[in-house]
Order: sequence, then structure tokens, then C-alpha cells
Amino acid sequence: MARTRKPADHAARRTTILDAAERLLFERGYEQMTVQHLIDTLGISKGAFYHYFASKQAVLEALVDRIATQSENALLPMLDDPRLGAIAKLNRFFAATGRWKAARHDALVAYTRALYSDDNLRFRERLYSRARKGIQTPLIRILAQGNREGSLKVANAEASSEVVMALMIDLSDSLSRLVLQPLEAGTRTHARNRLVAYTEAIARALGAAEGSLVIMDAAALTVWFGGRGKGNKA
Repeated sequence: MARTRKPADHAARRTTILDAAERLLFERGYEQMTVQHLIDTLGISKGAFYHYFASKQAVLEALVDRIATQSENALLPMLDDPRLGAIAKLNRFFAATGRWKAARHDALVAYTRALYSDDNLRFRERLYSRARKGIQTPLIRILAQGNREGSLKVANAEASSEVVMALMIDLSDSLSRLVLQPLEAGTRTHARNRLVAYTEAIARALGAAEGSLVIMDAAALTVWFGGRGKGNKA
């Protein structure tokens, strides 16, 4: 009689394959990684691999979904909190994301370096696209709440959420590329200037009061770009 695999066993085995794929992704790059590399790393048969994933592309989709879901979950606890206004929800989301990244600074620098390699261009594009779709729905809810409260002024919550997501992804891309450059005396000032400009743009797009939004605080900025130094005024 054929052995029936329990759902928990299936999920655990699938996670093991994804963990190995993520390691190989950052060691070799998506374009250079093959199904055979995964099979050899895990010591499994081709049949076992294809039982869980139809192709390398399917592994990519699953990895992107897993990483994006982890980020989206940061929004969920605060979405239905009746004590929080829209501005507070936005700032808590920004703060939670900043703390999570700061606590994993060294790992994320290596992650970012791998993410921005030429071999991972397709993975990076899919990740940004998935993040945009996943975070947009809860963001629409927050913007609609802000409209009702009067703390935000947007003509259309869905359209405004698209603008905010575009700005956030562009800011993330800009700061990520700056992180990968050699740390120089003026790096923190450059990062702060970009952060201020994007924060002002997002606040204007949402009709938020000046200074009400904080995307990254001074402590998080220091973790990523160093403290005051020659050429650094902030």
C-alpha cells in the first residue's frame, strides 16, 4: 500500500526546498541556479522535486510569495485596531519595518547585495511587483480611514495607494543602492536628503499634515548609514 504523505509533512518538505533555493539564489543568482543544483544540494530525486514544484519558475514564485507575505504580515495586527488612526497605522508600519531591518542589518546587507546582482534581476522585479500587490489592499483601507477621519485627503484611495507604493518602492531601491556603495563622509546626508524628499512627496500625495509621517527615524538611519561625521549634518 502506498504511503500517504501528511499535509504537515508536505509543507515541511516544501519549506526545506524553498530554504535551499533561497541559499542558492544568493550564492549563484537566479539565472545561474538550476533545478539540478537544487536536487544535488538536497540529495533528492528529480521526481521528488517535481512532486512539489513544476519548474524553477514555480520555485521563484513561491519564494517571492513567502518573502512578500512576511512583510505584509507586519500590517495585519494594526489594521483592525480601533485605537489607531490612519496616520498612526502608517507610522507603525514604517517603524516596524525599520526595526525588523535594523535588527538584521548584516544579513540584509548581504541579501541586498545579492538581490541587486545582474543574475537576480528577474527575482527582484517579481519581488517588487508582488510586494506592491500585497501591501496595496491594506493600504487602501488605511487611506480610506484617513479620509473618513480627515487626517488624510485623497480623491481616490485606490489610485493614491498606487502612487504611495510607487514612491515607497522607488525610495527602497534608491536607499538599497546607496547601502551597497562604500560608506563615505557624506553618505548619511545623501540618504537623509532622499528620505526627507520622499517623505514630503508621500505626505503631499496623501494630504497629510507636514511632519506627521515618519518613514525612517534617526536611529534607523544611523544603523544603515553611520552617525554624524565630516560632511554629515544630520
